[in-house]
Amino acid sequence: METRRHLSKPKILVVDDHEASRHHLLSVLSGLGAATRHADTGLSALQTALRWLPQLIFMDFNLPDSTGIEVARKIRDRWPPSHPPVKIVLLSAENFQVRSTKPDLPGIDHAITKPASGSALQQLASDLLGLSPGLPRSPATSAELRKLFTIELEQQLPRLENHLLEGDREQAFFLVHQLIASAALTGEKKLETNLILLNRLIRQATGTADLARAYYGTFQAAQAFMRKAGATASG
Repeated sequence: METRRHLSKPKILVVDDHEASRHHLLSVLSGLGAATRHADTGLSALQTALRWLPQLIFMDFNLPDSTGIEVARKIRDRWPPSHPPVKIVLLSAENFQVRSTKPDLPGIDHAITKPASGSALQQLASDLLGLSPGLPRSPATSAELRKLFTIELEQQLPRLENHLLEGDREQAFFLVHQLIASAALTGEKKLETNLILLNRLIRQATGTADLARAYYGTFQAAQAFMRKAGATASG
């Protein structure tokens, strides 16, 4: 009887420093009737997990102060033996980081490449916790994601341009990596395609002229998205 009460309101911790991805996860997991909390660093994830003792954790691979694998190991090492083991799902936006849905990684129960659809996330959480899937994501949530992405583009495009002009490809790659996840979450295929191309050129150490053309194409696609998002919001 205690187990049923325990699972009727599962506790799910979302660990991701990317606001749009975190918002997406929290929104779709709330559809399961779960209690949710979030963390955006490895340290805050460790502290929250050990204090709150969730049944399930969605853990991003790349965190500002650590990796998801390292944080998962620390959580496992310090988890109270009197409490049922937590299940941990590793999230990664890079296919090469997650080669299997059940990777042989310490402390990880499952892995999924993000951005994942709301239905896929709900189904995975339901399977791991033995729950019934909730309702699909509402149009209101999609509007919120577009608003978040618009704000992100306004803030990050000037930074991206500066990184490219300064030749700081590592920071440019990280920034575009985050924008790709947001574009995918909002369903902006053209902008996502432009960002993926730009990221590929950054990783391949392509010449400045090719990078400039790719950035210009990305900038134009971003401007088109922001105009459309603004028109939708005002309408």
